[in-house]
Amino acid sequence: MVTSVELSETISDDGEWRAEKVFPDALRAAAEETFSVTGYYVPIVPEAYTTTFLIVPTPEDCPFCGGKGGFGTSLEVTTASPIADMPEGTELTVSGTLELMDDPHTFQSMRLTGARVTGPTS
Repeated sequence: MVTSVELSETISDDGEWRAEKVFPDALRAAAEETFSVTGYYVPIVPEAYTTTFLIVPTPEDCPFCGGKGGFGTSLEVTTASPIADMPEGTELTVSGTLELMDDPHTFQSMRLTGARVTGPTS
């Protein structure tokens, strides 16, 4: 469902760049309840304990690894309390509050806040 957001770039008549986002109704409804997602852990800053990291659909989608020739789908996760760092690419399930982001100045379309790890890690 995280990959269902439609993104496009536009440039207005005055030359301003904008990221246009279309959120499916099912995703908007999911943002009103506790949201769970399973993916692969990507640290943003290496540290022993972290509260902010990315979840990507496949390890090849790591935005810092240079794979696939560009920035893949990712979900920024902020946890309710620090979690121990783990190897990049560890599969895990996290649950929290999904925030949809309509900001036209970034491709970031959502983030998960107040999250906790709810599923086994591999």
